[in-house]
Amino acid sequence: MEGVPEVRVRGLEEALRALSAEPLSRSEGKVVESLARLAASRASYYSPKRTGRLAASISVRRSGRMSFSVTPGALYWPYLEFGVGPFELNSRVYVQNVGFRHIDLHPGIRPYRFLRRAATESLREVGSLMRSLLRGRGI
Repeated sequence: MEGVPEVRVRGLEEALRALSAEPLSRSEGKVVESLARLAASRASYYSPKRTGRLAASISVRRSGRMSFSVTPGALYWPYLEFGVGPFELNSRVYVQNVGFRHIDLHPGIRPYRFLRRAATESLREVGSLMRSLLRGRGI
């Protein structure tokens, strides 16, 4: 999908290959997969929960040998991730706990940055995931 932000971790595949062939062949891609699953879990946790549909729609898909995608399925996720400035609405809308109100100008939506926060926090775990792989405990 064009215009969709993507987080790429450069050098992780090379670092895994450089470790040794034996641990890598045993658990090929597990560090990357664990990292993607951790990011998806945190993205669900940090996403806005008005209805819970956005959090439930976040999934992990393999997109290559050592590549995974964490993707929200709700079509409105970019508006919540990046925010929206004020815009003309001129409509009656239901306001939670208030009822129907006529609104001329929507105040906008603040950016939640739930995906960015999840990716940033998950990347901090690369070291512990790599240590786990090297110790042979599996992930």
